[in-house]
This record gives sequence, structure tokens and C-alpha cells, in this order.
Amino acid sequence: MCSAPGAEHAWQALPTVRPGPARGGGADATVVIDPGRTRQRYTGVGFSLDETSVSNLWKLTPAERDRGPQAR
Repeated sequence: MCSAPGAEHAWQALPTVRPGPARGGGADATVVIDPGRTRQRYTGVGFSLDETSVSNLWKLTPAERDRGPQAR
């Protein structure tokens, strides 16, 4: 049990999610670029958190962390 301030808001592991209809199978992606268009739509974006990012998040109060970006 952790008694650190904000421990009740500790990060929790989430179940693994894999793309594709087979749930756990591979997924293919195709990127098509039209050089004639300046702006093009894309779906999805990925990110990762390194140790420094996580450390900085923990420096925030729980209220400040709650105001951050939310997965939709």
C-alpha cells in the first residue's frame, strides 16, 4: 500500500487492446499521400510516455492531472 499524496489516483494497468477484427491478429495499414493537397485527413495517432513524462505527470496535483487530455 502506498501512502504517497495522490496514491489513490495511481496509474493502473489496462487490458491489452489489439486492432483488427481478429482481436489479437495482425493489422495492416495503407498510407496514401496526395502531393496535390496541402492538408490531408488522417485517423489515429499514437504516443508513448517515457520516464520523464511520467515523472512530470506525478508532479501535478490530482486535479491538474484530471484537467489533462482524455482518451475518447
